[in-house]
Amino acid sequence: MGPPETWTQLRTPVEFGTSNYLAQITRDVHRTFPTESWFDPHRATLVQLLNTFASVNVGVGYIQGMNYLMFPLWKVFFQNEPEWAVEDTLCAMQSLMHMTLRTYPTGPTGSSYLKTLGGVLRLRCVTLCPSMHVLFDTDYELFMTAVISSVMPTLFANVLELDHVLLLWDQFFAAGSKRQMFNRAVDTLVCLLVHHKNIFVHLPVVTAMDVFSRLTRQTLDSYVVAKTIEVFAPHVRVRPTATTATA
Repeated sequence: MGPPETWTQLRTPVEFGTSNYLAQITRDVHRTFPTESWFDPHRATLVQLLNTFASVNVGVGYIQGMNYLMFPLWKVFFQNEPEWAVEDTLCAMQSLMHMTLRTYPTGPTGSSYLKTLGGVLRLRCVTLCPSMHVLFDTDYELFMTAVISSVMPTLFANVLELDHVLLLWDQFFAAGSKRQMFNRAVDTLVCLLVHHKNIFVHLPVVTAMDVFSRLTRQTLDSYVVAKTIEVFAPHVRVRPTATTATA
């Protein structure tokens, strides 16, 4: 693409559009990263961005979870070059959705892909920790699908503090191709599951699923983010937050 100062030559100004999802988008935007005050004067624009994305991508529309992808993108692009933040955010959003759309549990195709990805996750977990073969029990099939659909569509943005989302995404996007980026996200989920291996090995399936769900956010902030950074960018140091400080 050439040096950044030439990128404006490739941009085309975007006109905001409308869709049938406006009411849902508005509700979701006002409850996304609610404690991040930086977004407060930008929420109306984020509604317009998501509404425009839904109007352009009529075959997809708006699916809950997209809001968590749009917010970090908007902050990064607005702080970098506000004049073109709308265009850059929508372009990046299009690319992210191309990578993550199949993980949204919508329709038979989505369900089939989630089952396939669940098999990949279980195989990677067992390769690292053979005692986790219990994840191949049919009792865990729905659990694996639920875990994937709860964090992969948003690339963990719905369960992390914003600072950690940006750190984690830096490591994903540094991978190069979309396939490699997605694999890093999958590896992050594998890391989370393996970290909690004793839950699955020693507890009944229902209890294990409940405990895992309650520990997910705390563990992501206090361990998995730090581990991912350690593997992919050892020179980066995670800044302590309220979550990690008390973990």
